[in-house]
Amino acid sequence: MEIAIWLTEVAPNSGRRGEKFLERLAFANQAANPGLNRLALKLATGAGKTTVMAMLIAWQTINAVRYPNSKRFTSGFLVVTLGITIKDRLRVLLPQDENSYYKSRELGRVNTN
Repeated sequence: MEIAIWLTEVAPNSGRRGEKFLERLAFANQAANPGLNRLALKLATGAGKTTVMAMLIAWQTINAVRYPNSKRFTSGFLVVTLGITIKDRLRVLLPQDENSYYKSRELGRVNTN
């Protein structure tokens, strides 16, 4: 999660060091998939991939609302799965699901204390 936030919010504003890192990523993306920028984050089994996905979706959505003219954030998401079993497990990423991770992990909730 921290890497995704750093790449989006910190690297573009961290001078030459950040620019160099982003240029390397852009070059790798261009070589692999011209015109389609992608970033993959690899986590081991049980490391919390679904929670990270929920956190990324919440972070993007909150920032899309806060900065509606920014092209860095979105409120639309496409989650692609390998099969029905995984699709069913990822229902927790739907805000309206009764077991939604946004509710159970209080993602996107503002603490007023």
